[in-house]
Amino acid sequence: MSSDSLLSLLPLICISVTIMILMLQIVLVPGDRLSYWLTVIGVVATLWATFFITPLLPQQATILLTVDAEARLFSQILVICTLLLLPFCHRIPTARGSSAEYLLLLLLTLLGALVLASASHMAALVIGVELISLSLVVMIAYPFAPQYSTALETGIKYLLLSGVASAVLLFGAGLTYIGLGALEFSAISQAFTDIDLMEQGLVLSGLMMVIAAIGFKLSLAPFHLWTADLYQGAPLLSATVLATLAKAAMALALFRFYLAADLAVLQVINLGIALLAILSMLTGNLLALFQRDLRRIMAGSSIAHFGYLMVLLVAISTLHSVEGAAQSRALLAWVIYLVTYLAATLAVFSVMLHIAPASEAFHQTQLKGLCQRHPLSGWVLLLAMLSLAGIPLTAGFIGKFYIFTEAVNGTLWGLLLTLIAASAIGLFYYLKVVLMLISPAEGAEADPVTGRWLTRLPIILIALFIVFVGIYPPSLIDLLSQL
Repeated sequence: MSSDSLLSLLPLICISVTIMILMLQIVLVPGDRLSYWLTVIGVVATLWATFFITPLLPQQATILLTVDAEARLFSQILVICTLLLLPFCHRIPTARGSSAEYLLLLLLTLLGALVLASASHMAALVIGVELISLSLVVMIAYPFAPQYSTALETGIKYLLLSGVASAVLLFGAGLTYIGLGALEFSAISQAFTDIDLMEQGLVLSGLMMVIAAIGFKLSLAPFHLWTADLYQGAPLLSATVLATLAKAAMALALFRFYLAADLAVLQVINLGIALLAILSMLTGNLLALFQRDLRRIMAGSSIAHFGYLMVLLVAISTLHSVEGAAQSRALLAWVIYLVTYLAATLAVFSVMLHIAPASEAFHQTQLKGLCQRHPLSGWVLLLAMLSLAGIPLTAGFIGKFYIFTEAVNGTLWGLLLTLIAASAIGLFYYLKVVLMLISPAEGAEADPVTGRWLTRLPIILIALFIVFVGIYPPSLIDLLSQL
């Protein structure tokens, strides 16, 4: 391996070294405060490393990892997401008195996410997915304070279902190898035309199983049945990591796999993705429409929004044979939508962590008059709901606008009509939460806010991002275009 190839792995090296230092510190010099600041320093160093490696790109670091401009951008998104989560990890109440191990699990989740951001081989895909999944299982069942009565049950449920998805992923990778004799993403598109009909059937079956396994991790319908129970039953901080960092990493992995393997040329695969998109958009919004708990509403919203992202994947496939600029616009739209959705979801969960980090439920009545009782939390939550609904002058509108534009450019009229209908359904439950937030506070519960200044910082930063991008979209578009 050349020195440039080794240096291109600097973000992964930084986070790995931080994990080792943290493990030694927990054993030799225990202390939650020290663990927290070591974690912060390690994550900041990882973010710096993503900028440091820019002149070296692209690099085929190993047979498993390709570090290019896309991998760097994806890594930056994931590391910034982790940085915004870290303030809520300060002084976590646990049944055993120490929360340092939880920080270690969060770093392992980030490590898996960074592996997925650079994956160019099925083995790297499996390693990244398993690092995230196993860390999440422990985080969900982590021995927090006794009020998290359903955490262990939820952790076991996720372990069993996630294990099935991982088995499907491995079996799909195995079928792909049998048919092609290779596991590199780039080899899939190159070798597919050179194999006979029977082997093509094996490869198609394997690829569909891989996409189905990733679809489970993203909670796409019909693989979504675990989502609402997990969002509500897991400790709130663990549910936040799952809804933001873990799902963003899985979405980026699917995006990278789809492009590197050139799946856009396979009509059967694109038909399956279109079906997943339709089912997810309708199922997610209908599921959220009848919920009264904010956590379960966000679960349905997540299913729907990743369905919207699948529309963009289908649009990329329809633009595959036209000029490169058209496909590049679709790729940019995909990243913009993911970033705007991630910001709004982070805002919602950050507000919940700020006002009641130990709550197992957030019924709509608990939110009544929140804008009056606690203006910061109430108005940021309101802003996030409007962004998720795609209301103009919010970042979510820009992401939704790009999806509509690319669906029209790709002449995906069926998906476009489904998208419009699903978005209309979504307006009902998002605006229902908005009405509860601005309702008069008479008769409502006392202000539950217990947050510290440290947890206010990410809330304010995310709110400013949502407003600024909504008012001046070129700020985000130009930034992502240059990276």
